[in-house]
Amino acid sequence: MKRFRYNIIGISEVRWTGKGETPGGDFIWSSSYKPRVRCYDVNELSLKFERCFDNECIQMKILSEDYSKIAFMHANRYIEFHSQVGNYYTIRTPKQGRAFDYRYSSCDLYCVGATNEIYRFNLEQGQYLEPIQSKLSGFNACEFNSEHELFACGSVEGHLECYDPRIRSLVGQIDCAVYANSNSGSSLPAISCIKFKDALNVSVGMSTGQILLFDIC
Repeated sequence: MKRFRYNIIGISEVRWTGKGETPGGDFIWSSSYKPRVRCYDVNELSLKFERCFDNECIQMKILSEDYSKIAFMHANRYIEFHSQVGNYYTIRTPKQGRAFDYRYSSCDLYCVGATNEIYRFNLEQGQYLEPIQSKLSGFNACEFNSEHELFACGSVEGHLECYDPRIRSLVGQIDCAVYANSNSGSSLPAISCIKFKDALNVSVGMSTGQILLFDIC
């Protein structure tokens, strides 16, 4: 019990700037400042390993069933791909990235950020594909729906856009800013987080601190 309590406290005291969990729940990750990542073995209740970065980690994504493939987005416009032994490959995004997600069926990594373009990097080919163009100025969050692979991204103007990756075009849009109570004057509240509950329901976090729930059917 003492060992269990010590490890839980150790995890909770980390200043989390990114997090992740393997599909089986055997390993959880935390990215903290100073720039580094820690991997915890849940079964052994212990720290598996720790790696340090040159820049702050904005977001991380586990690409495999265990800790053998992980992607890290950094504040210096670089994305690092790690294997069990450490940094395996590094790419640079054309503009500053703010969020990314992975489409497992096509091995495509979708990146959004301070631009109207949604970048697509194919891990099988090792190169960027033609980006998806949006009429909005930039995005803060994105996520794939795990059931039908609809790609949703939240803009700085408070719009939720949904794209079909098969045809790479916009299939739906919700103006979330009109549903959020803002005290910021003339500026519109931005979307800061997106999370799908299931195939039809999505929650949207706003910069005002509100969470909006939508049915996208």
